[in-house]
Amino acid sequence: MDLGIVTLLFGAGLAGGVANAMAGGATLITFPAMIASGLLPIVANASNAVAVTPGHFVAALSDRAQLPRLDPALVGALAATIVGGTLGAILLLVTPERLFTLLVPALIGIATLAFALGQRIHAADKKSHGLRSDLVR
Repeated sequence: MDLGIVTLLFGAGLAGGVANAMAGGATLITFPAMIASGLLPIVANASNAVAVTPGHFVAALSDRAQLPRLDPALVGALAATIVGGTLGAILLLVTPERLFTLLVPALIGIATLAFALGQRIHAADKKSHGLRSDLVR
């Protein structure tokens, strides 16, 4: 690995860490950098997911006062997340590299749109559950 690739990945990792600390979305920085460094898209995606997991865990622990109390709805959401993540990982492993490469721009676009509209989506969700939108962080 040459110095240019090392610099690219280091810079993307640093920028991604700052982005995640401020608002999230590091993958939108780090995944393209991994692709540019020569990793295959599926390998870059899996590597990126593994790399950001400890940061998500630490963020949840550091802001644990904001975590919801454990109730049946949360347990259901956690179970759905685990099942969905497992099925997504299996789907990723069986998807041909060429198909995944074709889907990547659309997936990044959808993620960017969800990230950009996150506060509006959250406010709409709170409003639909009868909570005041001015209480949404």
